Amino acid sequence: MTPAVTDSINSQPMSSGQISAVLVCVFLVALDGFDVLAIAFAAPGIAKEWELSEGVLGWVVTMELIGMAIGSIFMGNLADRVGRRPVLLVSAVVMAIGMLAAALAQNVYVLSGVRILTGIGIGAVLASANALVAELANDKHRSSLVMIMAGGYSFGVVVGGLVATGLLEDYGWRSVFYLGALGTAIAIPLILLFLPESISFLASKRPPAALEKINATLTRFKKDSLPALPTIQGNARAVGFGTLFGPKFFKVTALLSLAYVAHISTFYFVLKWVPKLVTDMGFTQSEGGSVLVWVNFGGLAGSFLLALAMQALDVRRLAIGFVIGAAVFVGLYGQVNANLTMLALASIGAGFFSNAAAGAMFPLMANYFPTEIRASGSGVVLGVGRAGAIAGPVLAGYLLEAQFPLS
Repeated sequence: MTPAVTDSINSQPMSSGQISAVLVCVFLVALDGFDVLAIAFAAPGIAKEWELSEGVLGWVVTMELIGMAIGSIFMGNLADRVGRRPVLLVSAVVMAIGMLAAALAQNVYVLSGVRILTGIGIGAVLASANALVAELANDKHRSSLVMIMAGGYSFGVVVGGLVATGLLEDYGWRSVFYLGALGTAIAIPLILLFLPESISFLASKRPPAALEKINATLTRFKKDSLPALPTIQGNARAVGFGTLFGPKFFKVTALLSLAYVAHISTFYFVLKWVPKLVTDMGFTQSEGGSVLVWVNFGGLAGSFLLALAMQALDVRRLAIGFVIGAAVFVGLYGQVNANLTMLALASIGAGFFSNAAAGAMFPLMANYFPTEIRASGSGVVLGVGRAGAIAGPVLAGYLLEAQFPLS
């Protein structure tokens, strides 16, 4: 690639400009987390107002996951072609429109359609932000910062969920989507002000005025400017899906995709169904939402602990350990009786391990895919994972409708 261009980024301490840009990406992923789980907070109210069965509700709560698959795969590839920043900006606009439209929806068909639209924006953010944070960070903190970015997903659910559970009591399920629309609208000026294009991307793709743009970002990051761009080595411009599934990257793409889809199916079953399951046990909608907040509180704690551990330990080994922990606690969750304290404790454990294990996939993607295909590779893995994210909640809905026990 172009090592001389990124040497100062990779080897020197993080500047305030780099940290600000990473924080914007964390905020975007936090919005993703809340926007995805908004339907879970709203699900009991939606089911009651429109008299939906569990089977139909299982489809409604997964509609944005279809959009996320589309957004991750195709918008991730677009981010490798036109840049991370413009894709993130367009995605934020799409998400804001989708959340507002969901709040105004008058039937299940309109709601399902706008949730797909919202999902396209969410999927694009996840793939693009993963690539951008990896390219903004230095070598010392890259894996940890990518993990913190992924942990923003749970942060968004915890903070947004605490507000949403209060809104549900007084204003009903539509208020959750209004909250998401407002938060996502705030992200648009933050992208414009604080988020530069990736230097690695500019050096690889060489758009018009690439050197000037790179030097402007280096100045913002308090790094030395470049007198000229070095010669591109090899075919650095290739970004097609054929590269991902060619002989060099097929194994990485396939293994990461399989690992992600296997874990994410259970992870999304927990996230999507917890409020409804708790409500069905006789608790209020607000209490159901609070248990989901505890799931994500545990997930947030697990993500940050994992980010710290990545400073000293191998990411792959950590991921395996957390997946095993997730399997244990999800199994325990099915044995808990209708006791709100025990449900919260089981939720914290399930969230702690499940969310961290899912988040560990992001630094693996960032490390294994190079700049030229980082957003595309991340997008394909995330897009394939959405198949499991869709299947888990939908299958659970039909199993519950058929009177299978929670265990």
